[in-house]
Amino acid sequence: SLVSNAITLVLATTAFIIAIPLTPAINFRQGFILRKIKWVYAVLMSFVVLSALSRLGVGDGSMLSLIYVFALITTLLLGYILLIRLTVQNRQKTKAITRAHTLAATNNQLNKHVKEQSALLSMLSHEIKTPLTTLKLLIFRSPIREQLSYQLRSIENVVDTVALMDHIQSDFISEETFDLVTLVQEQWLLFANHSEQDKQLRFDNTPVNLVNGNRLALEVIAKNLLSNAQKYGVGTCIQLHFYETNDEVILQVENLCDGLDDIDSDLLIKKYYRANKVSNLRGTGLGLWITKTLCEANDYVFSIDIKDRLFTASVRIKL
Repeated sequence: SLVSNAITLVLATTAFIIAIPLTPAINFRQGFILRKIKWVYAVLMSFVVLSALSRLGVGDGSMLSLIYVFALITTLLLGYILLIRLTVQNRQKTKAITRAHTLAATNNQLNKHVKEQSALLSMLSHEIKTPLTTLKLLIFRSPIREQLSYQLRSIENVVDTVALMDHIQSDFISEETFDLVTLVQEQWLLFANHSEQDKQLRFDNTPVNLVNGNRLALEVIAKNLLSNAQKYGVGTCIQLHFYETNDEVILQVENLCDGLDDIDSDLLIKKYYRANKVSNLRGTGLGLWITKTLCEANDYVFSIDIKDRLFTASVRIKL
C-alpha cells in the first residue's frame, strides 16, 4: 500500500506540475495569479515528487528525512495558495453579486423615470393640442389666417414629434407590401400642402419593385427627410434617387447645404442636436434621430453624408 501510494503520488504530482501552468485562466485576475505562482508551484511540487521517490528507495537515503520535511512545507504552502485562490474567488463573487443588485436597482429607477417622462409627454401633448384646436376655429375668419395657421401647424408639428418619441419602439413594427416611390410622392404632397415650401422635388425615373416593409415607419422617415431638406437646404431643388440591387432598395434624398462641412455627421443624428448655422430656424433636433431609430427598429440602414455642400440621406431596405 505504501509503495502504491508513493507511485501514485509521483505520477499525479508530475501531471500537476505539467498541467497546472498550462491550464487557461478563467479571467484576467486568475491569469495574473497563475503567472506569478506557477514556477514557485512547480518547484514546491517537485519536492513532493522527490519525497515520494525517496520512499521508493531512489536517491540518497540520508536525505530521506530532509525531503519529507520539504514535502510537508510544500503541502502547507500549496494549501495556503489554494486558500488565497478560494478567498479571491469568493470576493469576486461577492462583488459581482453586489454590482448585479446595484445595476438592477439602477435599471428599476431608470425605468420608473422613463415611465414618468412618458406619462408627462402624453399629458402635455393632450393639454397643448386642445387649445390648438380652439385657436384654429378662432382664426378661421381672421385676415391673417394663413400666417397664423402656419404658426399653429409649426407648434402642432413640434408636439407630434415629441409625442412620437414615446411610440417608436412599439407602434412602428410591422410589415406590408407597398410601392415605395408612390409612398414618398404622397408624403411630399402632404408636406407641400401643409407648409410654405418653395422648393421643387425632382424624382429620377428608375423603376423600383414593390417593397415588403413597415409602411407607417417609412412614411415618417420620408416625411422627416423631406422636411429636413426643405427646412435646412439651400437652393430651389430637392433630388430623390431610387436604386434597386439584388437584395435591397435604396432611397436617397439630396439637397445643398451651407455650414455643415466641418460638422461630424454622427452629431446630426443625435437627439436634440442642432447645428449653430440653423439655430435661427424652428426645430426640435429630433427628426434625424427619429429616422435613425425607426430604421434600426426595422433593420433598415440609415446614413448621411456631407461632401462639397451636398447633403445626402440614404435609407437601405432589404428585399
